Amino acid sequence: MDDIKAHKAKRKLSKDLTDKSWQLEGFHAQSETVLTAYIYDPCDSKALALAGFTLSNIEHFKTLNEPMEVVSTMLEQHFDRYLLAKVSATGAYVENRLEALGTLMGAYMVNTKTYTALCENEDEGYRHFITLLYRNKYTKDCAVRPFSLVNQQQFLDGEQVKALAQQVIVRDETVNPQFFSPSPVVSIKS
Repeated sequence: MDDIKAHKAKRKLSKDLTDKSWQLEGFHAQSETVLTAYIYDPCDSKALALAGFTLSNIEHFKTLNEPMEVVSTMLEQHFDRYLLAKVSATGAYVENRLEALGTLMGAYMVNTKTYTALCENEDEGYRHFITLLYRNKYTKDCAVRPFSLVNQQQFLDGEQVKALAQQVIVRDETVNPQFFSPSPVVSIKS
């Protein structure tokens, strides 16, 4: 009987995501998803990915002991690898890249002050954690920028995530200009 409930819950979850215009790749969702995480590259590829985490996923992420700088760098690199794999391959290869990306999203998330604040937020609703990749178009360096919110919807569609991200980007252009380079780095020849 539990298998039937789990199957129905997974089908509902799949339908809810499809209704929000998400293309499901490597879909291994569980109905106990307590937090939805997104990663978005607004500067370069404009690509967006989603991962849902259960309480046991989150507890596992807390046990990973990698320095934040390493996780941030790996997160950016795996996002790029996932995008390349998505274009050039199919099947298990893409699925493995997606699983690695989800793990890195979670490992990054649980080690941020943004996640701590999200957990302390007592608002009713679903928790969402969004990671922006601010890429310097001249040096290709990348700053990883998190933000979070509680919303009445379990999943945000891509356009909602991008609109929320745009609000953060506009604010960061004023408050955190170090994320954005106004000109290219040019070496001076002597």
